[in-house]
Amino acid sequence: MSKRSSIDELREEVLKRFDRVDILVNAAGRTVRTPTHEVEEAEWNGIFDTNLTGMLRACQSFYEPLKQGSRGRIINIASLSSFVAFHEVAAYGASKAGVLALTKSLGEEWARFGINVNAIVPGVFPTELNSELLNGTERGRELLMRTPMRRFGRPEELLGAAVFLASDAASFITGQSIAVDGGFLASGVNS
Repeated sequence: MSKRSSIDELREEVLKRFDRVDILVNAAGRTVRTPTHEVEEAEWNGIFDTNLTGMLRACQSFYEPLKQGSRGRIINIASLSSFVAFHEVAAYGASKAGVLALTKSLGEEWARFGINVNAIVPGVFPTELNSELLNGTERGRELLMRTPMRRFGRPEELLGAAVFLASDAASFITGQSIAVDGGFLASGVNS
């Protein structure tokens, strides 16, 4: 995501193989847990470069092929931290809030060219990268307590939202975000 040439090469390979582009999913992301007063500019900039600027690069690179098909779909992956603060990940949260702003801006700007731009906001989904931080930890227990469904998400539960946003059923939706979060963002007092 940090090199436009790499993204452009991917676009050319996709066009060579499929002759068109219908859907772009921007799912790259990175974070580092650091107290905000200690975050180095290089760390901050690196997180923004992957999470937000890299997303812009991909959208720009795939813009023309998506426009040519007159029914392009861009699905950006946002985060719960686009809406709420998580301890010691300010750079990640700020970059993911930017993902929502970019989604709305491109959704408005590119709609007239037949490109719908939306975002999915995943709740907590254990992965290889984060399962040690979630399973059996105080942080994991707190996240479960704040999730009304009292469980973590399963990968297949994100697929439904992606399929919907990529389909013609979502042809009149742009600039929006869909939270797939077990009720996390809707919750207040959970007991």
